[in-house]
Amino acid sequence: MRLLLALGRFDNKIFLILFNHSALVRARGIAKIISKSGDGYLHILIPIAFLLFVPAVSDELLPLFITSILVERCVYFCLKNILKRRRPSDFLGSHQRLLTPADKFSFPSGHSSAAFLLATVICLTTNRLELLALMWASAVGMSRVILGVHYPGDVVAGMLLGILIPILTSSIILGY
Repeated sequence: MRLLLALGRFDNKIFLILFNHSALVRARGIAKIISKSGDGYLHILIPIAFLLFVPAVSDELLPLFITSILVERCVYFCLKNILKRRRPSDFLGSHQRLLTPADKFSFPSGHSSAAFLLATVICLTTNRLELLALMWASAVGMSRVILGVHYPGDVVAGMLLGILIPILTSSIILGY
């Protein structure tokens, strides 16, 4: 229990440093755009683009993506609704979030989890766009902290979910 309290305090401290950092405050406009890109539209468009333009890749990418996202969404939903971690603006009260999140709780970050899941599936199944996909997923996660809707720990947990689930799923689906 002490460890969890210490981690929570550390997460609060890092959040406040990042949220109030002057360079990141100036980046909030672009952070809103990046965060919006993690709303799920790209998670539909990118697999469809691979299906249409790189059909050989889509034979592995689509089954892995569909299976992974179904597992990830179930795990994410259970964790979020069992742990019920309040969002920074609800807990700290000293700042206003810069967008309204889709749900009440913050742990884990669903945007980060889904973005890293898509990036990981791309990394596992293609030899295209891996660096771009990972940079985008990282930017989505960071945008959630910059905009005040997640703690850094929420983003790290989302990242881990988004990376581990496709890796574990790929061993079953693709035999990797």
